[in-house]
Amino acid sequence: MKQTSNGSFSPNVNGDGNVFVFGLKDKLTNEVETMLNVITLIPEVAREQGISIDEIEHPKDLIEKINNRFYLYSDKLQSKFTELHLRYKNSYDQAKRNSDVDEFGWEEMCSYLRNLSLDALLRNNDNPLESLKTLCLLFEEKFKKGTDKNFSAGAIEYFLYKQLIECNVFPNPTEK
Repeated sequence: MKQTSNGSFSPNVNGDGNVFVFGLKDKLTNEVETMLNVITLIPEVAREQGISIDEIEHPKDLIEKINNRFYLYSDKLQSKFTELHLRYKNSYDQAKRNSDVDEFGWEEMCSYLRNLSLDALLRNNDNPLESLKTLCLLFEEKFKKGTDKNFSAGAIEYFLYKQLIECNVFPNPTEK
């Protein structure tokens, strides 16, 4: 910081009138903005598809889901998640930190996403890879119809894979 003539400190560190305050978020990356938009679009997209909120508590057992339920696809799912994770993890973390969605809103979003993803899974004969593609295309189309056509398809895909890991995409069936 630079000291002014009256003894106070100015955050203007480069002297050209631009103010830099360290620790404040700069312009969000396209990936972060895309993920923030996906978070807010999920309920709207779900309602457009005739999907309602999921009121059922689903067991969150990732090992059961990946290694048993989707065993035919487990290697591809794990390798794709690893590939995306290396590229988009930081953007996802930043999106979650910068989201204005509170705990209730997050749970509502997850609820819609659970049902939306189950519908995609049903339409794709229980193939999670095809179902994830279907979901990605659904959000890409929504972005293309909107005013901000600058989005990251990879960020959408990572967001959905991350929610797969968190059991909000293709939730495990409940015991009856």
